[in-house]
Amino acid sequence: SIMVGSFRRTVEIWVGQTLRGDLYVEPVGHRLAPSATALPETLVAAVRRLPGVLAADTFRGTRITWGAPGEAPRAVFVAGVDFDVESRHGHLEFLRGESSAILARARAEGGVVVTESFAHHHRVAAGDTIALVAPAGTARLRIEGVFYDYTTDAGAVLMDRSLYERLWRERRTESLALTLRPGASPDSVRAEVLAAAGGLVLSVTPNRLLRKRVLTVFDQTFQITWALEAIAVLVAVLGVVSALTALIVQRGREVGVLRAAGALRAQVRTMVLVESGLLGLSGALLGCVAGLALSLVLIDVINKEYFGWTIRLALDPRVFARAIAIVVLAALASGIAPARLAATRVGAESLREE
Repeated sequence: SIMVGSFRRTVEIWVGQTLRGDLYVEPVGHRLAPSATALPETLVAAVRRLPGVLAADTFRGTRITWGAPGEAPRAVFVAGVDFDVESRHGHLEFLRGESSAILARARAEGGVVVTESFAHHHRVAAGDTIALVAPAGTARLRIEGVFYDYTTDAGAVLMDRSLYERLWRERRTESLALTLRPGASPDSVRAEVLAAAGGLVLSVTPNRLLRKRVLTVFDQTFQITWALEAIAVLVAVLGVVSALTALIVQRGREVGVLRAAGALRAQVRTMVLVESGLLGLSGALLGCVAGLALSLVLIDVINKEYFGWTIRLALDPRVFARAIAIVVLAALASGIAPARLAATRVGAESLREE
């Protein structure tokens, strides 16, 4: 829960910083076949001229295989965007340095920026040079910065639109990110974009819906964690039931003596339930400590090594409170049957055995 919560919080912050456009325009079917869909240049120009549009960032990309000398090639995503628009209206978060300055330098000097996962998998950093094989030939490009990104763990190389068009010899525009003028209505501009499209079927998504969609996909991806929690609780219940039942059988004479000394059945049941509750509480506290340690290993070691992503640790006290409450309640519920078994002990039988 700590790992998933930390990852979700990290993605939420990243989405808020990265998705700065007010409207996102793409052809219907673009997600199924990105390289096979494109927006007409006439439409892109018409959208730029709309009164409510302050800036339009274009996007195009392709997948290649790339590997540093001596390493096996891996799938890499190469994309071209408007660094000028991105530096003025976007906010990519870099490991080191300020976003606008890095993007302006990359645009002016023909450099690129890469994702954190790309830098991790290929052991490169800002200031290194990579060689990309493109239709125009092999290009040696300087890495101007490394930015946080959670789109793909395969890694991506981001360059200015003009450099991408020169290397890949195409002017395709796959999607648009529109920044609106202050006071402009997203709904009105959306209607104007659809009207300008004519017969072309477009998907024009407002910023808030796109953010919601990203988080929805994230939550759906990690729904399995709820099943894992349910299994853990079930295993805990079975463990408490078996442990308490064995203890009651083992301490049968002790319980019988208590009954013979005048202990009521309700008192015996209460004794066993308190014991089961304390067993659950101690287990929950130890589990919280162990879970925190495991989450640190998952976040700082396993996740970093496998995906190359940096996840910011987010400790939510409600996670610990929920875990303790669920486990204690489960322990109390699992102690009901052993408590009833203990209450059926007859004092005379125990004394006779003694």
